[in-house]
This record gives sequence, C-alpha cells and structure tokens, in this order.
Amino acid sequence: MDTLFVFSHLRWDFVFQRPQQLMSRLAQHYRIFFIEEPLFATGAKALWQANDVLPQLTVWRQPATAALSTAPMKPAKGAKGGNAGKSGNALTPATRRSCWHR
Repeated sequence: MDTLFVFSHLRWDFVFQRPQQLMSRLAQHYRIFFIEEPLFATGAKALWQANDVLPQLTVWRQPATAALSTAPMKPAKGAKGGNAGKSGNALTPATRRSCWHR
C-alpha cells in the first residue's frame, strides 16, 4: 500500500473541512500520515503524538514549548536582503512557520 505524507496548517480536530474529507476518502486506498504544524504551548514536551483517527490515517502532532515560538531567529550566515538581520526585525513565529503549506 502506498503512503501519503500530508503537511497541514489545519488541526484535524478543529473543524471537518475539505482536507479532512479528502484524506478520509483517500485513506481507503493509501496509508496517510497527516502532519500538523507544531502547537506552541507553555510547558509542553516536544514529543510527537500520534492519533489513529481511521484504520489507515494517523494524525501526527508535535507540541513545542512557548520559548521556541518567541526566541528571535538569526539570519543564516552570508544571507543577503530582507530585514531579518536588522535590530528589532527578528523573525516572528508566523514567518518561522511559513514553510508550511497554506
């Protein structure tokens, strides 16, 4: 059986929307790993949690500590352009998660 890895900014448990509907139907033919973006919470342990919502569909969630969401990020060595390296313009949690498909 083929496997699909789905990266989503939506929480599986929030509201049953189009992604949940499609993944539920595709789970009849594929093994699906639905990976949510990290959930920032105070005092959370950064361990992956897996929840089998259907026989072939597993939702993966990684809690992250609040310290990770507020710590400023430094630009990569040799990075050019943008304001990330200027004082007071550190990357925010919203820009840090921009690699997630929206």
